[in-house]
Amino acid sequence: METTLLSSKGQIIIPKPIRESHHWQPGTRFIVEDTPAGILLLQETWDCQLPRCKDERMQRDPG
Repeated sequence: METTLLSSKGQIIIPKPIRESHHWQPGTRFIVEDTPAGILLLQETWDCQLPRCKDERMQRDPG
């Protein structure tokens, strides 16, 4: 298990071993969901099937 801290800017650093195992690079986009169990972080993909994902993509790119 890894731990991290919330910065004064509201940023959380994902530990390097986790970033490397998922091949996440700077600029990788994520969906953040607030759940009863805590925060769920999902890598955004163009084929995302979550309704919220589709809604947010439309807001960013209405064309």
